[in-house]
Amino acid sequence: MVRDTGQTDKTTTRFLLDSNIWRYVLDAGAQGALLRAANSSSVIVQVALVYEALRLRDVPLRNRLISLMTNQRFERLMPEAYSESMEILDEVRRLRPEWLRPSPHQAFFTRSRNDWSRKMGGFWVRCARSPETEALRVQMAEGSLLTQAAEQIRGARKEMMEVGWKVNPSMDKTLASPLRPVAGWNGEMVEAWRIESWNGVTYALSRPGHPTGFPRSLNSTMAYCTVRRG
Repeated sequence: MVRDTGQTDKTTTRFLLDSNIWRYVLDAGAQGALLRAANSSSVIVQVALVYEALRLRDVPLRNRLISLMTNQRFERLMPEAYSESMEILDEVRRLRPEWLRPSPHQAFFTRSRNDWSRKMGGFWVRCARSPETEALRVQMAEGSLLTQAAEQIRGARKEMMEVGWKVNPSMDKTLASPLRPVAGWNGEMVEAWRIESWNGVTYALSRPGHPTGFPRSLNSTMAYCTVRRG
């Protein structure tokens, strides 16, 4: 038996669209339908997809995508790097509280967070009003990064073919260990991806302003922590 409690379910359905769906909406001329759907459901737009659109060489298509993605009816996520940096900070608080600065330098952190989260002004409004300017910012910031990444992928694929690697073992069964003792490591083998992640994050965080592939918001961790080389 179903009993009417007199209460309604106020849970909002959330939709996270990938780049193919955004493009399909444009091609089908369904922008209006998507905007109407956003009135009753939460349609989420990711910063990464906005950057992907800004990289397009087809300027009319780029501008149409940006115009749609920056509509205020959609729910705007913070950059993934912001979430990652907050996770790192939480782990530092939990495992290495002595790394925390007594008086953190929060000016850059606050300015960056406000830039991403503002509804009026900031990143989203700049994209909506001046997509060409933001596209140039992306090109200048990334430089040859995408070309280098493509070359690295081709090189890795070539190495795999040369050694006859036909089967990809699962990530949790591909183990490795640091070449030298590392603080906090108990000497046991760990998943190889953890070594790679540890190398990249440690290197970037220990060098403020280092030109890595990490977006600038990852540097917000440095506002709260003191990480020394070695």
